[in-house]
Parts: sequence; structure tokens; C-alpha cells
Amino acid sequence: MILKSQADAGDGADQQNLFLDSKNVDLRRSVGEPAKKKGFNMIPFVLMMALSVHSIFEGIALGLQNELAPFINLMLSILLHKFAEAMSISIAMTKSGFEFKKLFMFILLFSFATPLGTLLGVLLNGLNELVNIIFMSLAGGSFVYVACSELIVEEFSLPGNRWWKLLAFVVGAVFIGLLLLLE
Repeated sequence: MILKSQADAGDGADQQNLFLDSKNVDLRRSVGEPAKKKGFNMIPFVLMMALSVHSIFEGIALGLQNELAPFINLMLSILLHKFAEAMSISIAMTKSGFEFKKLFMFILLFSFATPLGTLLGVLLNGLNELVNIIFMSLAGGSFVYVACSELIVEEFSLPGNRWWKLLAFVVGAVFIGLLLLLE
């Protein structure tokens, strides 16, 4: 960027050209508004699709439950992490410059995934025990896939606090592993 002299700059709108590269900075955009990207960023869309598929499978696993205690346990675990999933989709789409209408539409579609899966699970319930095992495995596998390929990779690619992130990840993994001892 080449700085102009005061005499060359003139008054008013040309004053901002003294210190800003107007090709790379958009002053018409408000501070809280996301920057418009030229291409379509697929990462938030893929994240939403992966979490929706996961939600369908966990809904199927919920609908396949025959006893009240496992149903309540699974329902509570779904409710506890659904907010975090919705927030991660919303943040990823907001950072990518999605308009509010599109973001709202994708979150609405995501919110119907678990009830749809629960309905499918209720319809599949009573078939074979193998069906229950298969869909429970798909729900768990989709959770591990989304966590390992989307969320953890993206979080550790961001600079700063990596040791704290690693510590939180290890503590969380150990805590989940210790839950197996409760049975």
C-alpha cells in the first residue's frame, strides 16, 4: 500500500484511503456482520449433515428402547449435547458468512433429525434384537466420526491454549471411560 500525501488525498471519503487498503477492507460492513466470502464454504454444511445423520441414528437408538431407565438415560444424554451441537453448527455457519435465513433453515432441519430418528426407531422396535444392536452401533460410530473428523481437528487447528485443550480432552475421555465402571 502506498500512502498518499495530505495534499493528494483531499477531504472526506479520500481521507480513509490514506491508511486503508480499500481493496482488502470493506468499510460499509458493520462490525458484528460476518465478512462475505466469494466461494461457498462446504465445511459448515458437511458438519450440519454429519451431525444430522448422527442425530437420526441416536433418535433411532432412542426409539428402540424398551425399558424406561435406558430410555431416560439416553434421552438425557441426547438433550445434554444437542445444545452444543446446535451451537457448533451455528458458529461454523456464522463464521462462513451464511445469511440468517439459511442458518435458521439449517438449524430447523437439524432440530427435526432426532424426532425423525425416534419415530423410525419406534417403527423398527419389536423387529429383531440385531436391529437394535446395529442402530446403537451406528449412533455411537457416527458420534465418534463427527467428534474425531470435524470438531476435534478444527479445535486443535486454532492457535492458543492447545495444552489446556489437550488437558480438557484427556480429562473428558478419562471421565467417559470411568463411566463404564458404574455398571
